[in-house]
Amino acid sequence: MKDIKNKNALRSVRMLEEAYVELLSEKDPDKITVSDIARKADLNRGTFYAHFDDIHDLERSLTDEMLHRLTVILSEVVNESFLENPRPILDRIGEFLTENRDVIQRFVLTGKLLSFFNMMEDRLREQTVEKLEQEHPDDVPFILFVADYVVGGILHTYESWLNSHEGSVSIDVVNDNLEKLVRSTGKFVKEETCEK
Repeated sequence: MKDIKNKNALRSVRMLEEAYVELLSEKDPDKITVSDIARKADLNRGTFYAHFDDIHDLERSLTDEMLHRLTVILSEVVNESFLENPRPILDRIGEFLTENRDVIQRFVLTGKLLSFFNMMEDRLREQTVEKLEQEHPDDVPFILFVADYVVGGILHTYESWLNSHEGSVSIDVVNDNLEKLVRSTGKFVKEETCEK
């Protein structure tokens, strides 16, 4: 994304991003054009190209911005053992997913930004491994398996929740159940590492 210098430019970028997200639910993603996005945002094509090189650049901008916000959230709450007290992280991720549910669903359902969850998994796994390695420095291979298992399971559960059409299960119910599973995994890890 090209440099953004002022409030008007930031507003234009937001309008273009919002227009693109709206179009994802209206058209085949491969048929969305720069003209479509500019028209939907009530801006001209020149404004689009003042901020983005192409539609892929716009997609990267959206993904990067969401991942940055998620990284900030995770860095704020990873301060104690995730396996012993996962709720702060689960609540923050739940809030993030709820606030951005429409956008993320459109990305995932259209397949345009399917890698978003992979990137999210990498960020959460990295922070989880770092914390677990500090707590269990002699069990690094085991900790890597635990991190993959826990993080992969959590994110797959969230992805399933995002893709569900019923909407009957609240994020709090999802997090209640994930908390139980993560805590039980934490107890297992503690028992395993104490036996060694």
